[in-house]
Amino acid sequence: MHARRAGGRFGTEVLGNTRAMRLIGGYTAHSWELLGMWSWVPAFLTASFRVSGAAALRAMELGAYLAAGFHMTGLVASSSMGGLSDRLGRRTVLLSFGGVGMPGLSPASFAHLREYQLVLTGPAGSDPAPPNLRRLEGEALAAVALGYIDLVGAADVVVSKPGYGIVSDCIGAGTRLVYTDRGDFPEYPILVREMGRYLPAVHVGNDDVRSGRLREAVERVLSLPLPTPPDLSGAEVAARRLLEVAAR
Repeated sequence: MHARRAGGRFGTEVLGNTRAMRLIGGYTAHSWELLGMWSWVPAFLTASFRVSGAAALRAMELGAYLAAGFHMTGLVASSSMGGLSDRLGRRTVLLSFGGVGMPGLSPASFAHLREYQLVLTGPAGSDPAPPNLRRLEGEALAAVALGYIDLVGAADVVVSKPGYGIVSDCIGAGTRLVYTDRGDFPEYPILVREMGRYLPAVHVGNDDVRSGRLREAVERVLSLPLPTPPDLSGAEVAARRLLEVAAR
């Protein structure tokens, strides 16, 4: 659980949230039919066995045993598919701080963000990574014929210090950005001012990153809509211009 947002009210945050109300309504209907089936199946099976010729007591036994079997099957399915969805259905957050890394960053700080699959590149402490975080370096990507831009494109959110490379990669891949302060970098204010036109971006402090306090920023950036993609044909335009100059 995270702290309640200032000014948040039940009427606006829940009742006025169309997506939340659809989810609540759908799950309410699901619970209604599920509980109805639990109470209906034993009686239905008992009646079926009775019509098939089984004695009354035997029909009740068979109906109860078979209904219990259904419950056990559901238990196995819920636990196995729940575990699988924890591994495959989580949002992916890429922690990317270049070859220099981020001083004081420790993988253990992100252990509480269990609802996300975290991928960390670059140097960051020597302590073991928690189950929800995977270290990934360029060699591992090259082994499967992938590049860094593929990693950015596969992520839902990138957490990084803004620079020309990572901002361009996020814009090109349509990936949201949670950015932190970069220090003495002259172009930092320009990048921060302009990149919001092309991709959803939310700021978080250096201390928050080092402490793993990213949940609120990640949730906020995921709630922002993606803007209309810009023209990404710059390479073709530059190549065409060079050919025109060379042909003179």
